[in-house]
Amino acid sequence: MATRFFIDSLVNAIGYDSVLHAIDCGNSGNLASLLLYYIITDNANSHAQTWWEGSYASILYPEALMNSRRISEFLAKLGKKERQGEFFTAHIKWLKENISDDPAVLIDSTGLPNSIHFPLAGISNHNRKVSREVHMTTVVQRDSGFPMLYRLAPGIVVDVSTLTRTVIILSLYGVNTDLAILDAGYYTD
Repeated sequence: MATRFFIDSLVNAIGYDSVLHAIDCGNSGNLASLLLYYIITDNANSHAQTWWEGSYASILYPEALMNSRRISEFLAKLGKKERQGEFFTAHIKWLKENISDDPAVLIDSTGLPNSIHFPLAGISNHNRKVSREVHMTTVVQRDSGFPMLYRLAPGIVVDVSTLTRTVIILSLYGVNTDLAILDAGYYTD
């Protein structure tokens, strides 16, 4: 119980609760309870209801709906582009106001192999290894080391073609990148 209380208190003490409240998710108790659940346990969503009923989270967030079907519906809503935009807007604002306003970033992409059939999965040839994957681009603030942004792109997209779009998206969130440190995957003529 102490861990749950500590994490909730920490989120509030550092002002990160403002980021979580900026997301129009319909049930902020679900979001807070799921964050605690995912931080504290490595159990499947099918165990979340039992965990919640016996945890301090049920006192803090009595409105949470933690059965696995409601969690799936909630995560689907949370995964929409609009919710991601709300999160990144609030997260980057919080980061700039509370941690660092450094416009220098580290950008890297990685392939996430999978066999799921959805629009972002595609055939990739990376170092002569052919696989079905999604590319995830991650942006980290150089000085603080805090994550700023992530983006998903189809697996057929090469790293270098995501760079310009990532820097443009950062500028839409108020990050005027003046230096980007990249790996060799972004090298091009």
